[in-house]
Amino acid sequence: PKSAGFSWDKGRTKNPADFAVSKVDGETVVRGPGTLNEQFVIEESKNCSIFLLDVMTAVSVDHCEDCVVFVGPTESSVFLRNVRNSKFVIACGQLRTRDCEGCDIALCCRTDPIIETSTRMRFACLESGYFDFRRQLQAARIPVYCNKWHRLYDFTPNPDPATPNWTLMDREEARNLIDLTDSGIISPEERVLRVIPVTLGCRPRPYPESCMIVFFAALPNRTTTEADRSSAFELTLEAFLDVCERNGEAGWGLVDCRVLPLTMEQGKQIFRDKKWQKRCNGKDSVGAVEVCGKEIQRYVESFLCGPGRLSCPPECVTLMPQERTAEALKLWFKEWKDDMQGRAIK
Repeated sequence: PKSAGFSWDKGRTKNPADFAVSKVDGETVVRGPGTLNEQFVIEESKNCSIFLLDVMTAVSVDHCEDCVVFVGPTESSVFLRNVRNSKFVIACGQLRTRDCEGCDIALCCRTDPIIETSTRMRFACLESGYFDFRRQLQAARIPVYCNKWHRLYDFTPNPDPATPNWTLMDREEARNLIDLTDSGIISPEERVLRVIPVTLGCRPRPYPESCMIVFFAALPNRTTTEADRSSAFELTLEAFLDVCERNGEAGWGLVDCRVLPLTMEQGKQIFRDKKWQKRCNGKDSVGAVEVCGKEIQRYVESFLCGPGRLSCPPECVTLMPQERTAEALKLWFKEWKDDMQGRAIK
């Protein structure tokens, strides 16, 4: 006999139209938190404002023009094809564009973004967010502290280097690229300006001198759980990022930020002190922050040792010696590949 099914399965029929925007002109389309968690398709639409404020598996945007699109945390790829004169805020695992023109993109991306046969593209670090955004990023396995928004690869570069296919947006312009309150479900009080660290990336630096600060999780003990250690690590890292932001007017610039589960072998490559080498076990998250500024090494060293220093144990943070900084930065941010097991902190 045919099963009647279970009571909790009833009412779960999904309408495909809820996961697509097709041939829409001049409308505002909103999908709020808790409504998606599927692949989403946007196609053949013009003059639209589209807000996808939930976790998705993948997103494709095809043959659209003059649109404003907020793409919430997308676990795998966001693919833009044949899109003209549109604005995007995107958080994703991978971004690819093909045959696009005149698009502005504020981005958080787990991998190097790729553009192909696309022109007049502009990029910036994603800054906007909302109360549920951090949790959604974790659900989509998008690392908050490993944003490769600026590491673009152009498959079809312009032969004339004076007119590249992509450039950078001004930070103020990027911050206001899309107003989330236009969605009608995010109030001004719910907007969160920074969930993801806003890095300079490949932007010009205010000063050439930089330093590298490395953060470790607290040493394990009988009274501390792994969740406690992970939370304390993130709080310490966030506290220092806030310090960088507050000192922006004093000339501090946050260049880059990346978290890895450093192995002992990697630890030996950048640390001369065995105390720090032993902290690299291939399991615990280790975070590095590059900050630039005038005499930045001295100022950061003074801060870490001064009365306003971070409220964390001394074994949780160290300033890389200046003579080791250039090599350590090269290894950390350019040569070492991502952890493919997804062990880095989200």
